[in-house]
Amino acid sequence: MIMDEGQYLAAVGRKLPAAERVLVFAPHPDDEIIGCGGAMALLRGGGAEVTVVIVTDGARGGSDRENLPARRAAESRQAAAVLGVSAPLFWNYPDRGLVYGEELIERIAAQVRGSGADLVFLPAPTEIHPDHQSLALAGAEAVRRLAGRIHVAFCEIGAPLSNPNLLIDITPVQKRKREALTCFASQLREQPYAERAHGLNLFRALHLGAEAESAEAFVLAGASQLNRGLTELFSGMPAYRRRLGFAAFPGDIPLVSIVVRSMDRPTLTDALDSLSRQTYGHAEVVVVNAKGGEHSPLGEWCGRFPLRLINQGGEPLFRGRAANQGMEDCRGVYLGFLDDDDTLDPDHISPLVAALQTSSGEVVAYSGVRGLRRNDPEGKVLKTFAETKASFPKLLLGNFIPIHAALFPASLRERGLAFDESLEVYEDWDFWLQAARLVPFVFTNQVTGNYFQGGESEVSPLYLNRDVVRLAKRRFFCKWLDLVSPEEFVDAAEHHQEAVSDEKTRWLDACKKLAESEAVSATLEGRLHQAAEDMKKQQFLLDELLSSRSWRMTAPLRELRRCLRSILRHRTKTVS
Repeated sequence: MIMDEGQYLAAVGRKLPAAERVLVFAPHPDDEIIGCGGAMALLRGGGAEVTVVIVTDGARGGSDRENLPARRAAESRQAAAVLGVSAPLFWNYPDRGLVYGEELIERIAAQVRGSGADLVFLPAPTEIHPDHQSLALAGAEAVRRLAGRIHVAFCEIGAPLSNPNLLIDITPVQKRKREALTCFASQLREQPYAERAHGLNLFRALHLGAEAESAEAFVLAGASQLNRGLTELFSGMPAYRRRLGFAAFPGDIPLVSIVVRSMDRPTLTDALDSLSRQTYGHAEVVVVNAKGGEHSPLGEWCGRFPLRLINQGGEPLFRGRAANQGMEDCRGVYLGFLDDDDTLDPDHISPLVAALQTSSGEVVAYSGVRGLRRNDPEGKVLKTFAETKASFPKLLLGNFIPIHAALFPASLRERGLAFDESLEVYEDWDFWLQAARLVPFVFTNQVTGNYFQGGESEVSPLYLNRDVVRLAKRRFFCKWLDLVSPEEFVDAAEHHQEAVSDEKTRWLDACKKLAESEAVSATLEGRLHQAAEDMKKQQFLLDELLSSRSWRMTAPLRELRRCLRSILRHRTKTVS
């Protein structure tokens, strides 16, 4: 799957971590402003104490090496004043002579420890200049050893970060940063660093919206993250995408070939339509004219997928031969099948490819399939083929994987996987048995296909001809009788016993539930009968009351009461 910018930017922070004491380590005078001058101004404006350490003397930043260190130090002090931070500390290591080692690591660690810093800025290890690289590695190691709640923000100074995880809008302080950069007159004579840095900051604002004019980018990491090393943080965008499960290279989205054995039936249109709607983006369709002769024209595309029709004008082909010819014409890394009277859900291929790619070795990946009656307006599912654990012994007892349920590596053909063209039926079953001897099967735990009853097969698991099935199985097992080892027979027998035991358990559970339901039903029936008897008694008492002499004698009084109530209601309405 291709990663879009929204998915990437959702993981990119927009705010610096809360910090009271900040340390900025710059390889040379001016690097602190180029890399994080905007962030420094924002942090200082928020009340943080910001300390800058200039690690080398910068003597090789121009021709006047004797006087340049003092001049550049003065420029750094002037730039710090512009940003409102205290004057930098100068360690005066020789320019281009910074060496990664214990002395530098310990000195950085002592500075961080002594300052109580909770946020440290360092050049990124992806920088080109050797001093930048040495400082980045030594600083990262120092913070890693100190552990605690310290955060490190790696800056881009001379080399843009490939995939920063923090973008800071510095629009409110961009003018101050540009002013601070103009303090380095000695360096601006060498190159327009101020404009270069400003250009990078303009670019970094691209993903912060139209309101942002300037931004700085960082890779932010906690001290604990550094224990895993810097490779994960700085391995680049392709590796970052791969860690998140997205494609980075063409091989990450392998070509999938789907073979359709066609008898040129009207149902082929539905089958091809279902392929054209696949959410997986890199597939091809190979239609094999199994009918022979002239097949109806299909065009060169199945939606966005290329389509090839083979054996046009050729002889009729049995299913096994048609399948083998189709596979021979495939170019895909993974192969699958779809008969011309079945269909696939739009999200059929994607989870199968994911299962194939995440498995430790070669596997056959398969999903569940619904068994339906064609042209059923209600779409009632007659059976669901969704056995979760496929294996050779289980498949030897019977095929439960429709041919279009699975994808498999094309490389299995090199290991001898092919359809047995001598089998007129059960060639799919035979194919899966061969595959099960080569590699494991992995179930995706999804149902993504439709198997329609109503075709021409007399051995369909939905509606089969028992006489034809018996004869076909006899031929099928004649082949496999000499191929199955005693151990495989034992495994198959054990699976059969387990299946029988499971079925018996389900039957006993069903009987128990039925008995419980019957008991509840009997209880309710008894209560209903009792309620009916009570109603009879009440009706008898009511009938006696209505037929009594006293009820008849008091009839005028009840009529008088009714009239008085009517008069009172009338008067109440008149008054209101």
